[in-house]
Amino acid sequence: MHFCNGYVESVCRAWRVGVRHVWGLPSNAHSVLLPLLCCRLPLYDELIKRLLTFTQKCFICDNQFIQLANFMVRYAVWHGRIKSPLGCSIFHCCSRYDFEYERFMLLSHQYIQRYCWSVVSPEDAAWVQMLLELLFIRSGAFCLDSFSVSDVKVLIDGPHMLVVNSFFFFSFCALFLCVCVCVCVCTLSTIT
Repeated sequence: MHFCNGYVESVCRAWRVGVRHVWGLPSNAHSVLLPLLCCRLPLYDELIKRLLTFTQKCFICDNQFIQLANFMVRYAVWHGRIKSPLGCSIFHCCSRYDFEYERFMLLSHQYIQRYCWSVVSPEDAAWVQMLLELLFIRSGAFCLDSFSVSDVKVLIDGPHMLVVNSFFFFSFCALFLCVCVCVCVCTLSTIT
């Protein structure tokens, strides 16, 4: 797999389209939100982790049946570097995660996960949490008497899905929370 060309990105784009379809999100839902909704790393990073695992295992394996693969991987990484697809992909992996190329054998899955989650902003995390609640309300897993399924669908499909980290987002969240609190207070006061 050669991470330095556009084919991998086209596969990742198809994955994002599929995730939007599975969750019932509009096609304009921001891509940053999708891995957070799935509680997974972006597909691109998952593929890099697999490539890294394969390369590291080839380096340390001393099985006589895969000596040729071991030799090819070592040559690609240490001598071919940017000229070979594998060396270029490992170089890209190290530069993506701000890691030294010569130390790539120390690059772990945990390091990649921590790196990916560290770039998630608190606003994106809050937005995904609210979006998940709306999706659960829409599916019937959560119940909110004051909103119909069509109201929730309007909230999910609205134009705020296009813009992440914006003033509109914060205004929308504040309004939504105020309405929910008012509805809960009104419901509690009628019950008692």
